[in-house]
Amino acid sequence: MHERPALLTLSLAVAILFYALVVFFSQNIPQQDDYDSILYYLLNSSTVLNSALFDVHVSHRLALTRLLAEATTLLGHGVDFRLLVYSGSLCLLGVVFLLFRTIRQREDRALLLALICLSAFSLYHWSNMAWATAAVQNYASLFAALACFYLFNQKTLATTTSAVLLGLAVPYISSNGLLVLPILLCWSAWSSGHLSAATKTSLVLVSSNLFSFCLYFLLLPTDTGKAFDPLPINAELPALIRLVRAYLVICAGYLHFEPLALFAGTFINGYFLLLVRRRYYTRNPVVFFFFSYLMLSMLLIALFRQDLGIRQLIASRYQVYTQLINALIAISFLELGLDRWLLWQGFRKMLLAFFCSIYLASFYYLGNLNSEKNRLESGIADWRNSGSASLYHPDPRRASELLSRSIDAAVYQLPADISQ
Repeated sequence: MHERPALLTLSLAVAILFYALVVFFSQNIPQQDDYDSILYYLLNSSTVLNSALFDVHVSHRLALTRLLAEATTLLGHGVDFRLLVYSGSLCLLGVVFLLFRTIRQREDRALLLALICLSAFSLYHWSNMAWATAAVQNYASLFAALACFYLFNQKTLATTTSAVLLGLAVPYISSNGLLVLPILLCWSAWSSGHLSAATKTSLVLVSSNLFSFCLYFLLLPTDTGKAFDPLPINAELPALIRLVRAYLVICAGYLHFEPLALFAGTFINGYFLLLVRRRYYTRNPVVFFFFSYLMLSMLLIALFRQDLGIRQLIASRYQVYTQLINALIAISFLELGLDRWLLWQGFRKMLLAFFCSIYLASFYYLGNLNSEKNRLESGIADWRNSGSASLYHPDPRRASELLSRSIDAAVYQLPADISQ
């Protein structure tokens, strides 16, 4: 097909541009959660496998982030926040690769690869692209969850065991990783046609779920004063309506206009019900259950952030979920042949144009990336030159203290152009 080389070139160009922007805008300067989740941990850990590795930060146990931070210190110059960003962002390439591997409709594979890249490598989730903690937490957890589903779908003893073990580890990248094993349990119970086989797998998964939840919530230590708050569930009708509204807005939060996001979120959930009705989980279970994982992740965001205002609900770091959902809708729509209902020969070209338009619109956020870069540079330069607490953190004085201690302990070293 003559369009295939052009589509592959587009996919490659989009990926290369994304990683070029990551390299350009990421800096070896901590920001926001980096101070508490990384510098505070490194200052108080005596060994790599210290129990503090599993301490709760807000509502997450960021063990992978801390392990990677420890690994960068082995280079001899303290923690390197750029390497953490690079490591996290490479996981997004893994997400694209695994999604592409699941596509069985060969005539549309090049088109779908382009649509996946246009979605995954857009700039709507710009804050993840230069923020170490967010990059590892959000990108790596998505890749690990998708890898679990991909391995589980291979249906061999080795891959099923690997999926369960990885499912036990995902919550230590991001807390929404706790969704992975319950989804695998539902998958096993829902899709197996033989009761005996389902029973064996389900017993293993039930045991794994119980072990995972007990370990996460009860056994491992928590950071003083940062244990989990009770789940903010209110059964009153107005509260439930607010929750549903917040969830629907989050599903299409990249639109940044609440009525439009609410409409689009309703469409997305209606489309998911169509996939259930069409038994899409039997055709491409990896895409179906990854779709489920993303939607449940956004439901968790709605549960915990519905009272923080619309800006928190549609924060850029969550838009990697919404963009991937767009890609999953395109994959499932074409795999089910739903485009035949439209009786329109130019539908695929229109679909590509639509995704290109959304992608190009995301470049509005280049200004945000540049502003963040300037804010970090000026903040740490002011701190270095005058000791003013203008660092990028909710509590600049605490950040200043952690930064000073980290430099004194050789845990972190200021970038050369700033320290001069």
